Amino acid sequence: MFCDGGLKRWDAEDVPWTEHCRWFPTCPYAREIKGEDFIALVLASSAYNQEEPTYNEESLGSDDLQGAMNQMTLRDPVLRAALEEHKTTCLEMGYDIADVNEAVDDLRNMGTITPTIEELIDMVEVVKERKQSKEIARQLENRHQETPLEENQRLKGFVTCMTCGKNDVNCLFLPCTHHRVCMECATLFTQCPVCDRHIRQKIRTYLV
Repeated sequence: MFCDGGLKRWDAEDVPWTEHCRWFPTCPYAREIKGEDFIALVLASSAYNQEEPTYNEESLGSDDLQGAMNQMTLRDPVLRAALEEHKTTCLEMGYDIADVNEAVDDLRNMGTITPTIEELIDMVEVVKERKQSKEIARQLENRHQETPLEENQRLKGFVTCMTCGKNDVNCLFLPCTHHRVCMECATLFTQCPVCDRHIRQKIRTYLV
């Protein structure tokens, strides 16, 4: 009635919801009734050709889901090695290990337990943006409580080098685009002091 999908050749042990989510994972009705986590686990189980147990919403908890997905990856040494290689690549690119691990967990929850390096990097960026959004929201909430003197000091911090505290900010880091230090202090850094990402380029800027 939603996805117009049909199944045949049923076996006696087949579970209707499991089979429907396996073959029609984008069905809006399945996603509404069973949820994304249930569908992700069904797809992950199918990828390893395992026999699906009978799932139901009462017995299937979030810890069970995460544990099952972790075991599916750890059980295969080739897949585990590939994932560790992807993680190493992300770290070499300057990404934080906590963000990488969170991205891996998010991908598993979406049903992708063996992501490509491109998929992992894209998800790491999503994780970083999500954290930055939360941080911005927290800062905005704190600003409502600051005094005029505190606001003046905060704004002054954006135009004064965060390292030496005396020169004007005039160096832009790429690719992270943070702009918080002077050109003189920038020579000390190979990683951004704000986000720890590797600095590929330093560009002099000018106040007008």
